[in-house]
Amino acid sequence: MKKHLFLRSFLFVLLVNFTLFFCQGQNSTNKTLEKAHLKIISHFQKKSIPFDWNLHSFKKIIKDGKVGVTFNSHYEYEILKPEFRNIPGQSLNWLFLANEYGTEKARIFNLAGVEVKDYNCRYLKRILNEECLKDNDTINWHDSFHYRKDFKLSYVCANYIITDMDYKMGIIDSEGELLLPFEHYKIDYAGGNFYITYADASSTKFQIFDINSKKVILDGDDIKVFFFLNKEKNYSIHQSLVYDREVYFAVKNNDYWKLLNSKLEELYPKSFIDVYQVDNHFIIKTDSGYSIITKEGQLLVQNIPNYITNVLFEKGNLAFCSVHYVDGVGKSTLYSDKNEVLLKWNNGTLYTDKSLIGFNFSYIKGKFPERKIIGFLSETDDGIISKIIYDNFEIESIEK
Repeated sequence: MKKHLFLRSFLFVLLVNFTLFFCQGQNSTNKTLEKAHLKIISHFQKKSIPFDWNLHSFKKIIKDGKVGVTFNSHYEYEILKPEFRNIPGQSLNWLFLANEYGTEKARIFNLAGVEVKDYNCRYLKRILNEECLKDNDTINWHDSFHYRKDFKLSYVCANYIITDMDYKMGIIDSEGELLLPFEHYKIDYAGGNFYITYADASSTKFQIFDINSKKVILDGDDIKVFFFLNKEKNYSIHQSLVYDREVYFAVKNNDYWKLLNSKLEELYPKSFIDVYQVDNHFIIKTDSGYSIITKEGQLLVQNIPNYITNVLFEKGNLAFCSVHYVDGVGKSTLYSDKNEVLLKWNNGTLYTDKSLIGFNFSYIKGKFPERKIIGFLSETDDGIISKIIYDNFEIESIEK
């Protein structure tokens, strides 16, 4: 009996400690979001108006040709008086622009109708931090309304790229605080906390800027960003499904490129003349031709003489398509991973997005003289191209 009591007591203590540990983790994770929750409410309280957590409740209104903002809950409430020439964009974000009459300059407001700092602004573009969304989407929310989470995530995980009246670009956060000065000709989002900045139109130096540390972490003569979709992993924001994206970089210095992963670690040991992305693979160009590399840095095929347009890779089986032009005619060839010719055709494009037609098919669509499907590639459950079905529209077939 004592033995059983001791065991039950031990299990109870273990359970309590685990619960406390788990709750502390949840509280720590929720701290930023709860702070945002209170901050959002305080903005609405400044205007002495009720509010709604559903972003879709906020609408633009037009009266006598002038534009304002309301939201509809049980009643319609005025957020911004209809006195503006224009409010750009189809839908409203936490921060939005309102154009006054008689000037190209725009003012920045939040959804509570509170004006943020005067940035002498022309354009504004919201950027959602995907890493932030992923991290916070795993939280066990106890709100009865799912869109309350969406509202808070949009506030916490969003920054805004602004173009000023001199067409210089900078970045502000959801409270309008300046994160990156208006000193840049162009700014591109590069996934997570990263942005690529260009000093001016003739710039020969590009930089990757970390918005959290506010430091330049990498620079080069040119920088490319590649995103690889992972459709098996997704999360939600604004009641929409967002797929997980892995980010990779190519950095050019002294006429040669290097591939890097999201941690800015070298992905492939050799330099090359050019690089581009095809169907979740990298294609690199060297003096010897084109090669196919996986996003893990594995070399699959090398030194193909012609431009590679498609890569089919299913369950370890590879096929790829290359094209060259003769007298204006695009001559395409489909190869196996052993460089065996599977199919040839003229003036047609291979589409490998199977979601367009369903099932295990890719298809070839002609460009001219007729825009029609001219062939299908069928795959077995093992991912092997086992059968080619086609009509006689400019196709040469090589039987296996």
